[in-house]
Amino acid sequence: MGTSSDRHRLRNRLLSLFPDEDNTGFTPLDLVHKFGSPLMALLYSELFWPHFREVEGMVFLADRIEDSEDEAEVAATLDKLGSRTEVEKRFNFVAVPELFGRMARQSTDEEDEWLATRLQEMWSARLGQCYPSRCFEVRVAPATEDGDEIGILFFERHN
Repeated sequence: MGTSSDRHRLRNRLLSLFPDEDNTGFTPLDLVHKFGSPLMALLYSELFWPHFREVEGMVFLADRIEDSEDEAEVAATLDKLGSRTEVEKRFNFVAVPELFGRMARQSTDEEDEWLATRLQEMWSARLGQCYPSRCFEVRVAPATEDGDEIGILFFERHN
């Protein structure tokens, strides 16, 4: 979503969410001012600037590894796969549409890709902030013909 044409299309798409309102000339931040909420912003901040948890030297989204059962699943997966990178990839893949439950189909595939790209940038920055001496790769995983949805994943690069 780097081009001005993409930003213009996104702006128009956001404006279309409020068809009964006069939002002439509004920017996305104008929409935040008119329709947004600090509590919703805090809710989305967890998505854009996530918390992480380290288990057996691997880094995961904190919400993916919540208890000892999840930690045991990580250990079992590591035993099975034998690769920390592959374990991180498996546990740290997030399908963008699945984040939004019943609202998942509100966005197009292109818009999901735009969101995944934004998440890639923010998660990369967050990982760098939390683990400055480690090197992570954050990727947008494209949708596949097999029905896999567009997503985002991250893993530590081990030398």
